Amino acid sequence: MATFTVKEGNPIGIKTPLRKSSTYGYFTPTTDILVQEKQNLLNLLMTNHGERPIHYNFGINIDYFLFEQITDFTKQKLNDNVVSAINKWLPHITIRELIIISREEDALLNYNELKIKMSFQLLDNPEMFDTIEILVGP
Repeated sequence: MATFTVKEGNPIGIKTPLRKSSTYGYFTPTTDILVQEKQNLLNLLMTNHGERPIHYNFGINIDYFLFEQITDFTKQKLNDNVVSAINKWLPHITIRELIIISREEDALLNYNELKIKMSFQLLDNPEMFDTIEILVGP
């Protein structure tokens, strides 16, 4: 696997949500590898199939789960979609922990909501890790 290094302060990606930068111009860039990979992971998880031209299967197709009955099968299917999408599109990220939480585990969630909690690390640098949390619901 190839490793790459970036000089500190050099832009490596675009930070979302898009904002104008006084230093770099129209878009605020990310200058940290871990921050950029977190952005990439969030974009992957929040994208549905068909939203990216040419890459029809990019994303985890989260809209499919919005109006499904929340059962163990639904949670397992969502887990499988997350793992397979990361393995395909971001193979340099390793999932340390993936938890899908429903109303049964967290009373603060509505009946038709799920929460995805994930900790991840970069494959070529295990000291670089972070966590994300996404609420799935209408």
